[in-house]
Amino acid sequence: MENKAIGFQDNLPVTIRVYNSWFTELKEELLDVLPQRLKSEDLKLDTQEEFILKFVEIEKNNLRTILIFDQFEEFFFVSPDDKDRTEFFKFLGKCLNHKNIGSLRIILSLRVDYLHLLLECDEIPDMNIIGDGILSKSVLYKLGNLTPENAKTTIESLTQKTTFQLEPDLINRLVEDLAGEVGSVRPIELQVVGAQLETENITTLAAYQQIGNKKELVKRYLGEIVNDCGEENQELAELLLYFLTDEQGTRPLKTKVELEENLQSLLELDQSEAENNLDLVLEIFVKSGLVVLLPENPCERYQLVHDYLALFIRQQQEPLSQQLEREKQRRKIGEAKLNRFLKIALAGSVAAGVVLTLLTVTAWNAAKRAETQKQQADINAIQALTKSSEAMFASGERGNALIEALRVNQKVKLASWATLDTQELTTAALSQAVYLQRNEKPENKSLALPVNTLKGHEGWVNSVGFSPDGKQLASGSEDKTIKIWDVTTGKVLNTL
Repeated sequence: MENKAIGFQDNLPVTIRVYNSWFTELKEELLDVLPQRLKSEDLKLDTQEEFILKFVEIEKNNLRTILIFDQFEEFFFVSPDDKDRTEFFKFLGKCLNHKNIGSLRIILSLRVDYLHLLLECDEIPDMNIIGDGILSKSVLYKLGNLTPENAKTTIESLTQKTTFQLEPDLINRLVEDLAGEVGSVRPIELQVVGAQLETENITTLAAYQQIGNKKELVKRYLGEIVNDCGEENQELAELLLYFLTDEQGTRPLKTKVELEENLQSLLELDQSEAENNLDLVLEIFVKSGLVVLLPENPCERYQLVHDYLALFIRQQQEPLSQQLEREKQRRKIGEAKLNRFLKIALAGSVAAGVVLTLLTVTAWNAAKRAETQKQQADINAIQALTKSSEAMFASGERGNALIEALRVNQKVKLASWATLDTQELTTAALSQAVYLQRNEKPENKSLALPVNTLKGHEGWVNSVGFSPDGKQLASGSEDKTIKIWDVTTGKVLNTL
């Protein structure tokens, strides 16, 4: 039997997409596709040895087992422990090295920018069977564009066993349009256009020509997903698609916080309402396959599934781009008005108080629009101050490091947008500063300056400004008041 060729009747694909408990998932997926003749009441598959014995039995029944680990980059994010990863690859190595399951095939499907994570395999002796290494050309297989001939064959093979039959003229025209000037067909574009053809039940060339062209089908495909988000979320969904692209027509990675900041610059939404609606739209985008969720540390990030869609969305959203530019200009004007407003407040005269009262509503509306624009600048400042504090500690400037830590902590306290990660980072820097300052030997201590705390506002403080001589300070709050403070005593001199 050892030298006898095995004639395989069929393949047995086992696809795994969830990696929180990969062994349990593999068991469930294998039992789901296993032919009835290979099942039994006492079949458990609770150990690796039982799995291997089952693979041997499958091969004896002239079936080739194909293990497909889809979106495999997620395995590394949900299994950060080296022990868990090693156990997984050792299991694969045992399967590949077993003399009685030589037909087994394993496919690890992942994005090209995460391929380097697979290098861990080469450190495990059981995986030496791969030979030149898991990233060698003999192992890697890049999924690129399709030739027109392959695209035509793909369409025919996907539709021939279904009720959705396309007439030959339509297939020829469709492949011609998809190939375009480059002479090859993008799989993602074929998938999008094919899905929309099926949705609208377009099976003839005449019906396709009545629609227009492939671009119109892609536009309708995106429109269907936006409509799935609900009429009340349509504007938010369209803006979200736009913010998942950039000016170069590519697809940047963005966190949920970054997307919230982008959206709040244009949409007048309550914070909790905006967060709930954003969660819903992102979930629909991810489940539709339009957006990929990358579970990374410290924050998950979102990205459009393909650069092709990013360029298409940018081209379709030209009016929105103009609207965003106009909004940017309005924010600049609003910020300029706010600066002039604060200068008047610092004069401290009764006449100025009357003027400030009249301008309060207009100025604070401008402040609200300017707030989002300032957030990114605040983030950069917080990161810079934190690094500066750490550098001063390293060089022995303990007093100055404490001052920098206090500054960055105060900035985070004033930032309503600050995430838990940002707060933990700055709090850690301040805690380090205070601890080292208290425990430093007296002869080595640097001077720590006292810091006054000004209390009086009932809402978030959005803006502050010092008088030219540094003796007075003006603060504006969401409680609709402006207070003039004496810097030395911390007393309120006037409330407008």
